[in-house]
Amino acid sequence: MANVPPPCLPPIGQRNAAAPGTDIKKRKNLTYAEKWKIVWLINGGQMKQSAAKKYNINESTIRGIYKMF
Repeated sequence: MANVPPPCLPPIGQRNAAAPGTDIKKRKNLTYAEKWKIVWLINGGQMKQSAAKKYNINESTIRGIYKMF
């Protein structure tokens, strides 16, 4: 078996750091009431895509919320 060097990892403090000059995107926490309002909008005929734009979240998140309720 050949001598293989270990993979080169950055120092521990820099492993999950954002690139310099960029902002880290925070997770958006929707309240239970906001989730119900999204479901209500979709049941009322609004498209999932437009609901996603309104709440500034991904469309797949909207689909997950809709499926959950």
